[in-house]
Amino acid sequence: MARLPIVNGDDGTWGDILNDYLLQAHKSDGLLKDNAVTSSALAPNSVTNAAIASDAAGPPDVPHR
Repeated sequence: MARLPIVNGDDGTWGDILNDYLLQAHKSDGLLKDNAVTSSALAPNSVTNAAIASDAAGPPDVPHR
């Protein structure tokens, strides 16, 4: 299981451990993986319609109210 590196520990493997941890939610280019952040992880009203790109989601992706 991925974990954060231990400060003053993990000598010689610190970067590898950190990279493994970050790759759990990020692609190798640093972008977030698809579905890494889902609506259940967001606080209510934390993302407004104005903050969402017009082509970011289509009808199958948007839940009906």
